[in-house]
Amino acid sequence: MKTSLLAFSIIFLAFICKTIAAPEPVLDISGKKLTTGIKYYILPVIRGKGGGLTLASENNNTCPLYVVQEKHEVKNGEPVTFTPYNAKKGVILTSTDLNIKSYITKTTCTQSKVWKLLKELTGVWFLATGGVEGNPGFDTIFNWFKIEKADKDYVLSFCPSVSTTKTLCRELGLYVDDTGNKHLALSDKVPSFRVVFKRRNMKTSLLAFSIIFLALICKSIAAPEPVLDISGKKLTTGVKYYILPVIRGKGGGLTVTNTLHVLKSQSQVWKLLKVLTGVWFLATGGVEGNPGFDTIFNWFKIEKADKDYVLSFCPSVSTTKTLCRELGLYIDDTGNKHLALSDKVPSFRVVSIHHKPKHTNYLLNSIIYKTMKITLLAFVLFAFLSTKPLLGAADASNDQVVDTLGKKLRADTNYYILPVIPISRCRPYEKCRSSGASLGLASIRQSFPLVVVNRYQGLSLTFKPVNPKKGVIRVSTDLNIKFSSCTISPLYSGVWKLDRFDFSKRRWFVTTGSVVGKPGRETINNWFKIKKYGDAYKLVYCPSVVQSFKHLCKDVGVFVDEKGNKRLALSDVPLKVKFQQA
Repeated sequence: MKTSLLAFSIIFLAFICKTIAAPEPVLDISGKKLTTGIKYYILPVIRGKGGGLTLASENNNTCPLYVVQEKHEVKNGEPVTFTPYNAKKGVILTSTDLNIKSYITKTTCTQSKVWKLLKELTGVWFLATGGVEGNPGFDTIFNWFKIEKADKDYVLSFCPSVSTTKTLCRELGLYVDDTGNKHLALSDKVPSFRVVFKRRNMKTSLLAFSIIFLALICKSIAAPEPVLDISGKKLTTGVKYYILPVIRGKGGGLTVTNTLHVLKSQSQVWKLLKVLTGVWFLATGGVEGNPGFDTIFNWFKIEKADKDYVLSFCPSVSTTKTLCRELGLYIDDTGNKHLALSDKVPSFRVVSIHHKPKHTNYLLNSIIYKTMKITLLAFVLFAFLSTKPLLGAADASNDQVVDTLGKKLRADTNYYILPVIPISRCRPYEKCRSSGASLGLASIRQSFPLVVVNRYQGLSLTFKPVNPKKGVIRVSTDLNIKFSSCTISPLYSGVWKLDRFDFSKRRWFVTTGSVVGKPGRETINNWFKIKKYGDAYKLVYCPSVVQSFKHLCKDVGVFVDEKGNKRLALSDVPLKVKFQQA
């Protein structure tokens, strides 16, 4: 029986030998043993998704520094040293408690660069600096890590055995935060991060490896080459170009609009401007030149993408750690396509064309396009005239607007704007009952500007057409709308205008505080129209007082905010209204 038991024991031990195998020396990528006091880079086994481990601050805080992965795979990161629990042993062994210390010079953080485990999120422990080297015990339990064998590679783990204290025991992985930074962390939400070790001053021994590695990624680190326009000519400074999409039919070239309400006095230099969570928009107001921390958001790059190009934000003019991503098109609620930086949008492939193209193909295409437009216009005009009598009724676009009594709306006459559909009026513990309503003023956030809302006691208004000599108000005609009596402040205008885009509500609200008349770019937000809508009317923002200026074209509807205020705003659902003489 003893012989049988002995045989069984040998077989059992053979099965679990891997688990209880004695620690073995950790090897670097050249096959040499890791030793204490020597600096090494910790590099990922899988390349193409980032470089080596480095240190970075978060949210402009000086300390602590977090252990993160370099965004570019060609960067090794910052070197580290390994100090085992038994410092007398010069060779680093697997499954052995050790301290890890980073060496970084460009930092204002004065605390220790020894790694430690730091809990920041529920279920996620980040690796940061500020630990203590040596002194194993309860107070330093979070400073001890291990290198474990993983097939032919290695993983870093937190499973200290220097203290009898029960702790977490898990391999480390990469946790991606909201800004795209990859933190070395301990969590069951991330897979293990397999690594290799490269000696800092390895030159001769790594020559062969470097040649092979560079050959594999030569495309990524290819030397910069001249950017070409669509005619094959090199882009040069001081020459104006249009930036056009590669895929046509879904929009034209890039332009600047007042979507973000940039002041005309601002610089027209592009910069990155954060307005939404996870989305950075491109806007004007940047500074040309002066590379450094203060201008970091003004620098962009043109990158090659197959036969085309993409614009990217990945500045290398400063040592400041920033986002690094290609630019794409973000579509807002109004349908505007913003050039933006976000992981929610694909890259926007572009080509460039000279401001005054002279090549034959482009000129020929333009001539053909204009000829087709003229032909099509003539055909449409012919078809329209063939279906109308020569002296027929006036065009519907020139119809006169009438009030509830059927009388024509006239300029300088006071009217109420009434919703056609009655508004439900509800109070706590009471049944909702319908009640008429009219448009009035209310102070939102207890400050100017005043917001046009749907209220039960409205104010009378007047309409001022763009041509003041015409006393009758017609549909589809640009006009100003003004409250007749704005008693909240004698110095405050009651003229309607479209306010700046409210990113918190994602709406364009109608407010007051503008001027009457003076059509132009400066007053483009002050002009509205009345259009026919079934058996009633609707208000529209679609100014045509400046033909060359691009703007929104949308109906005016009602937006109910969190306090129950019914505010006038641009909407896909128009507010159906009628007009009653005051």
